[in-house]
Amino acid sequence: MAKIKLTRHATYRGQERAGIKKTSMLTRAQIAFENGVSIGDAPHELRAHVQSLLAKGNLGAQNIRIHGEHVYLFDENKVLITVLPLPRQLSSEYKRAKLRKDKGRQREAEENPHARAEKSAPGSDAEWLALFEIGDDPDGWP
Repeated sequence: MAKIKLTRHATYRGQERAGIKKTSMLTRAQIAFENGVSIGDAPHELRAHVQSLLAKGNLGAQNIRIHGEHVYLFDENKVLITVLPLPRQLSSEYKRAKLRKDKGRQREAEENPHARAEKSAPGSDAEWLALFEIGDDPDGWP
């Protein structure tokens, strides 16, 4: 996961606007940064809304992620600046962009199945023993 930091303001706004507890704010911010829709991948209506938010306040946000019903604004050092609500009328735009992003990830995984494949644990005792290649000890131990 990405190394994310929080400002006090972001923690407070996360509690106030998104109902996120202080203890889980860092986890939610990491999930939003990793899995959220970036402003570049967002449809025009969604992008226009976020750009209008940025124009209103001089926030200095470089990394913008839309995740769930909220907009997460990060600076260039992956520090969460604030959390803003996403208007209800734009939630369908977000869902469409998220679906498109997830399909792209799925297509990547299908094209290169070994890139993110996790190793499964051996099932039988023979498979476990084969992993350790048990044989004669070179020092003479029986």
